Amino acid sequence: MGSNGNLLGVIRKILRWWKFIVIISGLAAALSIVVSLLLPDEYKSTAVFYPKNLNIYDSEYLFGTGAKDKIQSIFGGNQDLHRVISLSGSSELKDGLIKEFKLWDHYDIDTSSRYWHFKLMKKFDSRTKVLKSEHDNIELSVWDEDPRFAATLANRFSEKLEEAYEDVVKQRNQSNLEIARKRLGEIEHALTRLVDTLQGFRDTSSITYKVVRSKYNSVQKDYRHWSSLVNQYKAANEYEFNGFYYVERATPSEKKDKPVRWLIVVSSVLAAFFLSILAVLIIEQIRFIKEELKNEA
Repeated sequence: MGSNGNLLGVIRKILRWWKFIVIISGLAAALSIVVSLLLPDEYKSTAVFYPKNLNIYDSEYLFGTGAKDKIQSIFGGNQDLHRVISLSGSSELKDGLIKEFKLWDHYDIDTSSRYWHFKLMKKFDSRTKVLKSEHDNIELSVWDEDPRFAATLANRFSEKLEEAYEDVVKQRNQSNLEIARKRLGEIEHALTRLVDTLQGFRDTSSITYKVVRSKYNSVQKDYRHWSSLVNQYKAANEYEFNGFYYVERATPSEKKDKPVRWLIVVSSVLAAFFLSILAVLIIEQIRFIKEELKNEA
């Protein structure tokens, strides 16, 4: 009975202020309609692709045999998907796109103003999104008032991202090539010393000569191995490959994606309605407290 009484009391308070609530909700509706109509239409273009498994471009896979049995799919796993998403946040990559398309002009950013680059980056981030979809691929989306520009920027963004993704393999193979070259140089130096030592022997039947000769054969075997690796890493570096498999290239959209004007109006009215009720209850509670204090005095 007590809870029912409290509920009825709350309803009575709200009903006493119904005009106030209606006026606030009406003003919110009118204002949200005006604001939503002033917002420009934005079109969304999306490129969808799978990043490839980078291990298939390693020299071990390209020229070896054992590694091929370990790779189950040419498409990348979660690690590759997250690598792509991380690369998409690269400031260097975004700066390259900004300069290529002169986005400060497109987004009407005054480059003479303070923090213009920060504002430009914030604008760019608000109009682009790279995320992993439920199909375990990547969706790269761009929003813009010009549908053609949105598609062009989305495709170029995906191309630049693919180049950055491919660089991971190239850098790995380049690093392996430098290590192999260094090791090969050390082995060549060791072979030269062993050849000089062998040429200094007069008695080729001695045990010492046979030991040195055996070591020479072993080092020569290492030389052939590392020489082969150097050639493989060089070939891997020159191998042309694609980092992404495209399911869909970005195309200009015929239908706007946002703003959803009815949703803006409805959410604004509901927010104003509930906030006005909350304000009414706070005002009524303050009045009640003041009356209680007067009665106690």
